[in-house]
Order: sequence, then structure tokens, then C-alpha cells
Amino acid sequence: MRFVPPALAVAVGAVTTFAATTDGWASGFALRENSAVGTGESYAGAVSGNYDLSTIYNNPAGMTAFDGIQQGASATLIDPSGNLSNVHGHNIYGASITDSDERDPTQEKVIPAAYLLWAPTNDVRLGLALTVPFGLITSYSGTEAVRYQALNSEIESLDINPNIAWKANDWISVGGGFTVEKVKAKLTNALDLGGIVGATLDSAFGTNTFGPALSQTADGRSDVVGTSWGVGYDFGVQLKPWGDDTTIGLSYRSNVHHSISGRADFTVPASLRTLIAATGQLQKTNASADLVLPGNVWLGITHQFTPAFAVDASYQYTRWSSFQTLEVVFENPRQAPVIDPEHYRDSSFASIGANYKVDDRLTVRGGVAYDETPIQDHYRDYRLPDGDRYWISAGATYQLTRSIAISGAYAHLFIDSSTVSQTDINPIHDTVTAQSNVAADLISLSATVKF
Repeated sequence: MRFVPPALAVAVGAVTTFAATTDGWASGFALRENSAVGTGESYAGAVSGNYDLSTIYNNPAGMTAFDGIQQGASATLIDPSGNLSNVHGHNIYGASITDSDERDPTQEKVIPAAYLLWAPTNDVRLGLALTVPFGLITSYSGTEAVRYQALNSEIESLDINPNIAWKANDWISVGGGFTVEKVKAKLTNALDLGGIVGATLDSAFGTNTFGPALSQTADGRSDVVGTSWGVGYDFGVQLKPWGDDTTIGLSYRSNVHHSISGRADFTVPASLRTLIAATGQLQKTNASADLVLPGNVWLGITHQFTPAFAVDASYQYTRWSSFQTLEVVFENPRQAPVIDPEHYRDSSFASIGANYKVDDRLTVRGGVAYDETPIQDHYRDYRLPDGDRYWISAGATYQLTRSIAISGAYAHLFIDSSTVSQTDINPIHDTVTAQSNVAADLISLSATVKF
């Protein structure tokens, strides 16, 4: 008898590696955190307020509100906390999946951003933004019930975004540019190789003996790493139809297409190594996949009620429906391509905020927001047990000198609890159902220097 595990078995976990599904803190696995000023107002004035240099990324038309040469930098600590409750797992034989050593799957992360602006003429502005628009980390223990669905999940992205803006007249400015984006992903999960071997033996001998006995006795592991570079574009406009007191901003950012390439590595227990090696499967191999990271449209309005007091509101529509299906292709001919349905839907973000200039040095601000998840209940998984989010935030800016300003902000994100019922794609079909409970605190600092 020759043991040949099904092609899907060797690809367990690899398919989701390229999906970049980790705990992000905007809708889906996106990150909105690129400014302490923005965090303090829940990003209500991001495309119309022109309060700091983050407008280079959020709406390049807003660059015309700044003069000279300016440089800015921001760092946001995302400190989430979470747990899984009511965890119930079983394999195809009805046996419970062992579950111990549960931990908080979320991990803190610092998200950086940097900006540079130059005004070569009275009406033209050049800007450069370096931001991290997608990513974060989750990690489960190797003895938790969800180990066959997810262990470690990590995504990092970097956007290099040069822009140019032109002030056509006193009531309209336009801007745009392009983005060069790098994505790096690393995801791992356990493999129930004992159960896979047992199921194959049962199929060969017409019994139901080996599978129940061997399941969960010889776990393996899948590690997949992939990287890609992609290119997109953005443009924006700002209008002042009723004078300087009211600014309307609109920005658009395109999808970015990635052709990800990487490696799939597998760890096989010693007791099964010879048997599995003979099949030519579960071997180190190259892997590739196409991924589309979503674009968005962002509309905002700012009204200056008095010289000291302004109110902002914004609405962002993210085109997550571009992320429907993911196909992973392996260089090893023994491993067939794997197609994984995602079925994300477009999502909305709405916020309102206000700021008050206490004196010539100090400005305070606050905001609230609603952030809709793009994940449909049936397709939610443990790499991203996402729910709708509700923001509340506050912050301040202090003008240290005529050329240096520092800002700080705090935000708390309330996240709806969600139920996850996920079956892995190996032949044992281990299924785990649990309630995910997550919240997050954001602490953001930034500085701007004018030369």
C-alpha cells in the first residue's frame, strides 16, 4: 500500500498566509493610525481639516494649506486585549479537540508614519508620506483548540507615497500621486498529521479504527512566508464654496494588486517523516498567490464656527469586495492549487470630532466613530475574528516653539463580540466554535517641524 495524503492536506494554512488576515484596527486588517492629531479626533478631519502633515496621505489636496519646508513623524501604540470563550472543538470522528494553555491572542504593535512637505511655489506643494496601512499580529498557543486553524499571524506593509498638489484659486485645490507598497506576510498553524494518516489508512483498509486513534497524536506544522511589491495611485480635492470657514474634502485611493511569492515549510513528526517523505508532499516548496488590497473613497467636511472652535465630520467607503477568493499555487507538482473563499463586503467608516484652541499654544480635540467590519459571519476565522468597532478619542497639540509642535492622543475601541465557527481544510475537518472578545487602546504621539 502507498500512502498518498490528499493535496489539500499539504496546503493547510498556506492559503491564509497570503490573505494577510490579522487583527488590524480599521475595518478588516487595515490600519488607519497615521497621526496623533487624527487619532485624537477619530479621523473626523482627516480629509478636510488640514491639521497636520498626515493630509499628504489622507488627502493630498490639503497640502496647499502648508508653507515652507516641513517634516513630521508619528508613532501609535496599539494595545489590544482579547480572549476566546465558550470554546468547543471536535474532529470528524466526534472526539473533542484538546484545549489548554489559552492566552490572549492579540499583541501590541507600534505603527510608525513619516511625512515631508515642500512648497516650491506659492501654488504648488510636493509631499512624501511613509505609512503602514495594513497589518498587525495575533498569536495562539500550540496547545489551544484553534491550533489547526491558526497559530501565529503577522502582516507588515509599507507605503511609499509621493504626491503633488496645486491651489487653483482661493476655493479649490487638487492633488494626487502614486503609491509603491511592500507587503510581507508570515502565518503558521498546526497540522493534524496523525489524523490525516489515520484517515488514509482507514480508507485503504475499509475501517474506522486508525483515524480516531491517531488524531491529535502527531501534530505537524505549516509555516509560510511571502512578500510582494505593488503600485497604486491616489488623488484628492478640497473645496471652499462658502469662504474660508468651510472646507469640503474628497479623496480616492486605488486598490493595489500584489503578486506574492514565498516559501512553504512543513514540520513533520519523526514517526511519520519517512512515510510522508515517500509521497513527495509536505516538502519545502515555493508558493505564489494574487492579492488585492482595497482602495477607498473618503469624504469630509470641516466648519470653523469661531476662530478657536471647529467641527469635523467624515465618511469613508472601503472597497473590500475586491477580496473575494484567494488561490495559492505551489511549485511542487504534487501539491494542487488551493482556492479559499473570503467573500469580504464593502465597509463604511463614519466619524465626527471637534477641536478647540485654548490659546496660541494649546489645542484640544475629541471624537467618536463607527467602523464597520467587512467580514461576513459565515466566513469569519480565527486569524481575524473581527467585529464592528466603536471609537472614542481625545487628544491635544502643543506649540513648543514657532517651528515645533507636538501632539498626543488616546483612543479606546469597543469591538463587538463575534462567534467564530471554523473548519480547517485538511481531511480530518477539525471544527472549532468560540466567542471572540476583543478591545483595544491606542496611544499616539507625533511631532511636526517647520524649517
